[in-house]
Amino acid sequence: MQRYFVPKDSIRDKTCTIINQDVHHIRDVMRYRPGQRVIISVIDSLTYEALITSVASDKVVLTLEGTTLVNTPNYNLTIAQALIRKDRFEILLEKASEFGATAIIPTVFARSIVKIEETKAERKLERYQAIVKEAAEQAQRSILPKVMPFQTVASIDYSAYDKIIVCYEQEALTNHLNLVIPKLKMTDNILIVVGPEGGISPEERQFLFDKGAIFVSLGARIYRSESAALMVLAAFTYTWGI
Repeated sequence: MQRYFVPKDSIRDKTCTIINQDVHHIRDVMRYRPGQRVIISVIDSLTYEALITSVASDKVVLTLEGTTLVNTPNYNLTIAQALIRKDRFEILLEKASEFGATAIIPTVFARSIVKIEETKAERKLERYQAIVKEAAEQAQRSILPKVMPFQTVASIDYSAYDKIIVCYEQEALTNHLNLVIPKLKMTDNILIVVGPEGGISPEERQFLFDKGAIFVSLGARIYRSESAALMVLAAFTYTWGI
């Protein structure tokens, strides 16, 4: 069944009313009609099977039925991803959502080529969250990953995380990611820091080291920034399961 994420205020007395862009998707793309069922995941709450009771041009009304099984990782992985070229960053958002990221922090590094104009930041974040929502629905996730506000390396709240993992191309192979993951706990709130293709500056490296970060190697190859992030998520998924 197709899944849709909805805000809590769209639910009242076991009735869900959808009035956003999902109306078009339900009515015109999926061509659902009353009597058909979908999955409704209430953001930061429960997931239900739902029966469509009416479809109009401006809204869809559904009746929530029994709760469904949760299909989401039982661990917390946040990606502090360097800003990279638009198409690559949006691919990263999509695939990170499929691979189980809990949140993504768009991050400006000293060597980031891409910069964000303050006047465009809110609109970009809205687009990023829409990409994440669509990818999470397609992947049948029960929890919607969050796109956090733009940050710099120095402005991230590192105290919110139990472990900080930094992908660093100059780290020795003796500290390879596959040797580090087994030492971590699934209950840890983990931040994964991925720099731009120009690399992490010496000053940023020292800053992260002072924050207690663990620097890891991804092997002998040098990966694009978005590839490195996805490789790390895939490694956690392989090691820890869903």
